[in-house]
Amino acid sequence: MTNHAHNFYRTAIGLALNAFASRSISTGVLLVLLIETSFSQAVLNTALIAIITLCVAPLGGLLSDRFNARLCFLGISICDALICVAYALCLGNQTPLTTVLHILAVATGALGAFASPNQQVVLAHITDSAGRAQKIARTRLLINIARAIAPGCASLILTALSTQFFFYIFSALYCCSGILVCLVSHNELQRPTQNAKENKSTFRASIAYLRYATWFVILAITSAVQAGAWLAGFRLATADYFLSAFHSPQLWGYILSTFNVGLLLGSVLAQYLKLKNDIFWALVFPGLLALPLTLFYGTHALPLFFISAFLAGILFDFTIIYGQSAIIDGIPRPILGTVSSFSSCCEQAGIASAYLALFIFSEHSSHTFILSCIVCTVTATICALIITRIQFTRKAKTHAAHIPHPWVARSWAQTYSNTYD
Repeated sequence: MTNHAHNFYRTAIGLALNAFASRSISTGVLLVLLIETSFSQAVLNTALIAIITLCVAPLGGLLSDRFNARLCFLGISICDALICVAYALCLGNQTPLTTVLHILAVATGALGAFASPNQQVVLAHITDSAGRAQKIARTRLLINIARAIAPGCASLILTALSTQFFFYIFSALYCCSGILVCLVSHNELQRPTQNAKENKSTFRASIAYLRYATWFVILAITSAVQAGAWLAGFRLATADYFLSAFHSPQLWGYILSTFNVGLLLGSVLAQYLKLKNDIFWALVFPGLLALPLTLFYGTHALPLFFISAFLAGILFDFTIIYGQSAIIDGIPRPILGTVSSFSSCCEQAGIASAYLALFIFSEHSSHTFILSCIVCTVTATICALIITRIQFTRKAKTHAAHIPHPWVARSWAQTYSNTYD
């Protein structure tokens, strides 16, 4: 195995450990909120994280482009560990629970704004353009395995040990993930430190890129609608609808496990599914998530719920893989963090809006909210495809060779990279 391969798998394992800790902590906090407070407080806490992430995301993107990617990852992991320690200390001191969890949600959301673009830069440096989607799929496979076992492990640890000890364990795990990525060769993730003038130049280049690369703006806005509709529709509204119909938290746990199995299969299939037009499929796959939501909406048959969750897992993983591949391939590496933070802002705005809408209408039927999520997802996808097709038809002759487009296969990657590097 080459040194590059060693660095790739070391980074992938580090990202998987980080994902395992993050999913476990979010599961633990959600359980504490649902048991000790109420459903509306749980929704409000989730919306608060999304809002703070939205506000801080541009700064997170700038810092990801300015500093060494592996050291940034280490710093973010240490801050996550400190938040876990804060959870443990506050819960141990019997401070007002709802207030503490909402305050720490602000810190969690802020760190999420830094973590997302930083991980994009880490993946860009550790994967080359040849077969990038397949390499991202391998990374996603490890991450999905970690996320699949995280809720069960979190519940087990919370039941067997004290809540304080639970947060201390994952504080240590965050540190381990940061150290593992930090051990990657300096040449793989090295990024020269920029001075203030260069940082302003990077920001200007990012704004200029957004002006001309309308594919990315359309993808970001469409993803905002799709992500908000899917996450609010599946994670919260569908859960509430299912529990009202079947009155079995255990069965809903099995549904989530089936979804995680679909995620794992999606990661495996994506390694062999070679679709050249990543940007096009990054628009289409999230739209196809309306299909499992429709099955959730239109059935009371338990087998169809399991089939829908399994199909949703596969499509959701395809969405992440081809979305990341499109962004990493289509955006110049020197401005990848800054530009991708625009996508993060849009997605968090969509997620926060959907969660707040669910919070406002929490007294109404979850079934009706699922239908509105289906309509929003389908409408956003169709509009994006129509707009990009019309734009491509009008500008095909004058379109810059180094600017990718949803309706053009991925033959521009190397030319585009060389234009800016």
